[in-house]
Amino acid sequence: MTTAFREGMNSFEISKLTGIPLRTLQSWHQKKILLFSNEPGTGKKILWKRKHIREIRILRQFRDQGISMQLMKKAMDYMRDILGHNPLSSGHFIIVFDKNKKPTNLIKIDTEGKAIETINKYQGQYLLSFIDNKNEQ
Repeated sequence: MTTAFREGMNSFEISKLTGIPLRTLQSWHQKKILLFSNEPGTGKKILWKRKHIREIRILRQFRDQGISMQLMKKAMDYMRDILGHNPLSSGHFIIVFDKNKKPTNLIKIDTEGKAIETINKYQGQYLLSFIDNKNEQ
């Protein structure tokens, strides 16, 4: 039986729900990859919210695609600086790979359609046009 998210779940329950080891969740928190509005002190309980589930799932996809913790941290810090909020809470992401299938860039497409390059040496915004030809006859 799959557990559904509910407010007030503890870290162990979140680990079970997402399939991410508890130690990994703790590491993401310590490295400030996952942030909480109620930043807990020693002995205090983290208040998990639904948005954290989305963030955890996106982070897992980044890791599954080969993005290192160092690159994730760099990308998160950069996006927080320019966006002023948690970059994983909305939008979509594109991972760019080199010919050896190594991730070389992470691009965030925000809710307004702006593309923000995050881990390439030329960080900044792009203007991209997406062409959808599936409706062409």
